[in-house]
Amino acid sequence: MEYDIFCDESRYIEKDAFKYMVLGGVWCERHFRRKISSMIESMKKASTFAGELKWTKVVSPKITLFKNIIQFFFTSGQLSFRCIVVDKETLKHDLYNPQGGHEEFYYKMYYYMLNKKICPPNSYRIFLDYKGKDNSNKIRKLQDIIGHTYYDFSDKIVTLMQSVRSEQHPLMQLTDVLIGAVGYIWNDLSTSRAKLEICEFICKMSGRENLKISTPYDENKFEIFKIILK
Repeated sequence: MEYDIFCDESRYIEKDAFKYMVLGGVWCERHFRRKISSMIESMKKASTFAGELKWTKVVSPKITLFKNIIQFFFTSGQLSFRCIVVDKETLKHDLYNPQGGHEEFYYKMYYYMLNKKICPPNSYRIFLDYKGKDNSNKIRKLQDIIGHTYYDFSDKIVTLMQSVRSEQHPLMQLTDVLIGAVGYIWNDLSTSRAKLEICEFICKMSGRENLKISTPYDENKFEIFKIILK
């Protein structure tokens, strides 16, 4: 099987008002990527939704659109999601990331987020959300580390890893919505009734009582994992 993975992060700044950061990705069978992206864009157009689909744009007038897209995700056999939740209050960069600090840590967390769902001999193209600066060397290093974990030194498992602009990729926008919901609940936010309703809808669709809990290890469709830093 060949997969494309669209990755994003939420509340990843080291020192801000939020305790938890979330890194996640949507896995899509590559053969279905264009069709699925087109369907998401069609749903946006039918709802007269302009611009990117983002968690920050979840508001009551557009809640039906967001529910339709989330339902589409859960009913599609070609899509899955995994994220990790990190308690930023436990970070010890001076001890574990003395050279690269928070940015080095950021790529380490991407390794742990991605690695569990990398299953040779499947192959993967991995797309990270563009952050406005050239991180190509770090991205290349991450690609190498994942490949070398499986003794792949010729990029046959992770055939491509690069940063892309989310406005050009509906599946990246879907990732933003899903990790936004997870981060909203883990950070005990409740300022938006519409956002809480979307979180409740994700719980209903995933069959879970609460998003603030790690899913079982064998969960594959919608996986949340709180990583314990040591």
